[in-house]
This record gives sequence, C-alpha cells and structure tokens, in this order.
Amino acid sequence: MIRAILQSITVFVCANFFFATTSIAQTNDNSRNGDINVVKHKDWAVQCQESEQKTLSSCFMFQRILVKDSGESLLRMTVDRPKDLSAPRAIFVIPLGTYVTPGVSVQIDTSDPLDLEIEYCDKQGCYAGISLDQPILSLLKRGRQAVVTFQSRGRQEIKLPISLNGFSSGLAALN
Repeated sequence: MIRAILQSITVFVCANFFFATTSIAQTNDNSRNGDINVVKHKDWAVQCQESEQKTLSSCFMFQRILVKDSGESLLRMTVDRPKDLSAPRAIFVIPLGTYVTPGVSVQIDTSDPLDLEIEYCDKQGCYAGISLDQPILSLLKRGRQAVVTFQSRGRQEIKLPISLNGFSSGLAALN
C-alpha cells in the first residue's frame, strides 16, 4: 500500500494551501483574490494576506506533496518569518496515522540529517518545526533537494523529496 502511494506521489505547489475554499485564478506567476496574494517562485509559492486595516500583511512560503490520484496531502513544508523570532522557521506537516516517536528527519542534499521532534497533532496532521539559523538557511539556499523522512504507522520509512528550486527567491520575498 505504502509503495503504491509513494509511486503515485506528485510534487504539487498548491495555491489554496490554507484557503481550500477560495478559488484563486492564476495570471502568469501571480495570483490575486481579495486580500490574498499568491506569487509562484519556481517550485515554491509565497502567500500573503493583508490585514483588515490594509496596513500589515502576513506572508509565508510553502510547498506540498500530494497523492496524485486522491489529492491527499502527504507533506507540507511552510516557511515564515515570525516578527518575534530573529530567524525564519520551517514547519513540516505529515499525515495523521504516522508513527510519531522517531519524529521527522530532514536531509538537505548530502548534508547530515536534521532530526526534528513532532510537537503536536491536530486534524490537519502532525507538526514538526525548526528555526532556520544561518547554517541551515545556507544549505537550503544552495541546495537542490531536501528529503523529509518519517515512519508509517507500520513503522515503514517514508522518504519524500522537497524541491529547493525557487527557495531563495521565495525567502527573499518574505522580507
């Protein structure tokens, strides 16, 4: 079953990441619908939402891996720059029903894997986060691919690739 799912995985940058009921028409690489603006950066998308006062905007970049046939989310990686933190952070969301004890591992190209604890789960999935300090940011900016590893409920290892194509330009757009 897991092998069949993994064989039908497709990398899909989805503009309706948090706003599944919002239809966002695409014009070239930019999208606009009300107060939500989505701009594609190669394999990444940056989504910003203006505040009601139109003075502040909240932005994040993201990439999702979906099961090709069902559209079910297998992995979501989000990067944002919280105002109360000095460094950007990455949040990885994996499906419910995975074996959470070993956590999540992220390997950028051939670097040593980064081991992340799963912090909590809700109806959207299980969350693991990391502060992107300068050494990690440098790896992500120079890298070609990150491989995110976690385990299924049956304790089978699942490895999913995240393209880093467009990561640097997406991150720059968050500033």
